[in-house]
Amino acid sequence: MPRMTGYTCDIVNGKINTAEDYLKSCLYAFGVLIRYRDADHGTELPDEIPLDTYHIKNVDAEKKRLEEYKARTDDEWREELRKDLEHEQESYNKTLKENQEMLDRINPIKAKIEAWNVDEKYADVKKFALEQLNMTEPDDTEWYVEGIKSYEKALSDETAFQEWKQRQIEMAQRDYEYELQHAEEDRQRHKKFNDYLSGFKKEIAALGMTEDEHRSKVYEILEKKHGRKVNFEMNEQGNYDCFIEDCYKEGINPEYVADGIVNSEGK
Repeated sequence: MPRMTGYTCDIVNGKINTAEDYLKSCLYAFGVLIRYRDADHGTELPDEIPLDTYHIKNVDAEKKRLEEYKARTDDEWREELRKDLEHEQESYNKTLKENQEMLDRINPIKAKIEAWNVDEKYADVKKFALEQLNMTEPDDTEWYVEGIKSYEKALSDETAFQEWKQRQIEMAQRDYEYELQHAEEDRQRHKKFNDYLSGFKKEIAALGMTEDEHRSKVYEILEKKHGRKVNFEMNEQGNYDCFIEDCYKEGINPEYVADGIVNSEGK
């Protein structure tokens, strides 16, 4: 049986017959298309990589929250604080109840296994079972207690209240700046990935061209850019009439046109 990889198997089984299609499938191993790697994409490339709008959508929501926080009166903040305290107390009581229910289920089983006078050859099973039970612990309620104390202090002490209020505004500010930063990073990544994808498609297209097709394509692009017929002969100053950057920008190898194409400044 031949040795092959997930990318070469389609060459072996006849599904891929050209270098262009093989290279397209290989692109899915790279960051620009890695999220689509496991999809049934064949050898097709997307027209465009969509913009991830998660953080972009969150920007407006976080900005609105920050503005609302800054506009709140102290009375409104105290009402919010009382709601938070009530919620924390409810969560604490619920957790205590769930913890006790868990212990009521675990402890009888644990006690019975601890008292199990098992044959030595099954001792490792008993040991493992008890280890798993000992790792199963009730939820920590200490942070609920600390939260309740903090809320109660903020409701009874003006300085503590003002510090708590300021922390809420500062957290909202950080959340807004976080979403703003990541939204901009997503936009930049979107442009970078799509530029990469567009350039790769041009490289693939160039791979399938003959030398004459390359030459004709370069003539067409450069003559359209300069608005006149481009002279590829060297001038009296020893320079060529076109820009090598134009060739690379279009994914075309300038060596198919003339060796050492340079711009008018001789660079």
